[in-house]
Amino acid sequence: MRILNCPGAILMGLFPVGIILLLIGPDAGWGKVKTKIYLKRSATVEKDYVKLEEIANFKGDEEFIQRLKEIKIAPSPRPGSSRIINVDYIWVRLYQNGISRKEVSFEGEREVKIISRFRCIKGKEIADLAKKEILSLLKGEDVEVKVEIERVPSSLMIPFGKVKLKVDIPLPFHPRPSMVIPVKVYIDGKIYQTIPLTLKINIFKQVLVSSRRIAPDHIFEEKDVRREKREIGSLSGEPVFSLSDILGKRALRAIPPHTIIERDMIGPPLLVRDGDLVTIIKEEGNVEVSAKGKALEKGEKGALIKVLNIDSQKKLQARIIGPRLVKID
Repeated sequence: MRILNCPGAILMGLFPVGIILLLIGPDAGWGKVKTKIYLKRSATVEKDYVKLEEIANFKGDEEFIQRLKEIKIAPSPRPGSSRIINVDYIWVRLYQNGISRKEVSFEGEREVKIISRFRCIKGKEIADLAKKEILSLLKGEDVEVKVEIERVPSSLMIPFGKVKLKVDIPLPFHPRPSMVIPVKVYIDGKIYQTIPLTLKINIFKQVLVSSRRIAPDHIFEEKDVRREKREIGSLSGEPVFSLSDILGKRALRAIPPHTIIERDMIGPPLLVRDGDLVTIIKEEGNVEVSAKGKALEKGEKGALIKVLNIDSQKKLQARIIGPRLVKID
């Protein structure tokens, strides 16, 4: 029987079956691809990662297609931007996910343009939220607060998702005329970006103001002060708000007229002045002895000052316990 005109028969006669399969190769038509993939010309995405189902259509084994659809191909472009991915790049991702070339084939387009959808948050919206949060934190019956944004931030393009803006106010909050407050942008519960806002915060409140020049060691009377609404955010110390907190107190230094009275400007009244005649007392066992003395320093109750024992002319250190009354510890 003649078989020379039959190439397949010649091979069968010359080589074993296993070697024939090796020569022909695995993709020589013995099997059939499970799925054909048709890339889209362009695709719009919303998530952080692009899945194959978003950039392609499929035809073939439905169960296998479901597996292909879930494969992550590449990170999504930044909101409002785009990128191009070709078939070669997608083959790499398929191979990394255990898909071989004999299982799928690409038909039609050889690349796809991926565009990220976005939503826009206006800079004014971010600034208004920060102002609202600050105002709600500082509100009070006798307080007036003004908040200004030194520079309104640019509008922000963000991916789609559940968006939350949070003003990160440090607590306890000590407002200053100029301070930076961060606004954090969350998408689907994850922080996406932090926007620093520079704010000018002015706080106005009724405070006590000197109505005339106050000399050092002066004991405050009602006529020495008046109430005014003043900006207090720039003060270095704590202002005095109540008249009862200042009457009978002593000025620790000279205070110019029209000055906001701060707590570090006032102190308890002097009970002993430099040069005052004082009574010096000292306990010896169960006996208390006293002597006449002269104050060499001034001070309030509890202060240690130098005194001179008039009888012995000795200088001693004693603690003020009352008006012109000192005690040796």
